[in-house]
Amino acid sequence: MSEVTAMPQSNTSLLTGTTSDNITFNISPMLANMSLTIKNMVECFEDDGSVIPFTNIKSNTFSKIIEYCENFHTFEQLANDSDEKNVMLNQIKMFLSVLTMEELLHLIQGANFLDIKCLLDHGCQEVADRIRGKSEAEIRSILNVPDMRNSDEPVSSSAAASASK
Repeated sequence: MSEVTAMPQSNTSLLTGTTSDNITFNISPMLANMSLTIKNMVECFEDDGSVIPFTNIKSNTFSKIIEYCENFHTFEQLANDSDEKNVMLNQIKMFLSVLTMEELLHLIQGANFLDIKCLLDHGCQEVADRIRGKSEAEIRSILNVPDMRNSDEPVSSSAAASASK
């Protein structure tokens, strides 16, 4: 089993987690504070040496989540219209823009499972930005969503509107 340290050795690790591909991570207090899921697990696993299984998150995704948390953990505390917050928002956009759509969707799923609201919000915004202005067919292709309609069934605007409700 491989081991990856999420934070430098100087920080004390609260817990250890193992991803679906059996990579072990030390979970820093900073990551634990950003994730409501991990925060709740701290109460269950308190310093007993237990390893928390993150069976639905792969190590490459968990590494990206850690990288986001390490670099942008102060984002929520910054004043809304501050220059510093705008600079950090641009850095977050750059961080997410280099990910493939598949990596981004896995990151969103991981953020959702770990309940890291700011990462979930930024990831979803990045997906929205990528699909903005695209046709239905392009969006289906980007998101790898099959078209379940029969090819001879046109979608009327009223049928599409009622299907979205």
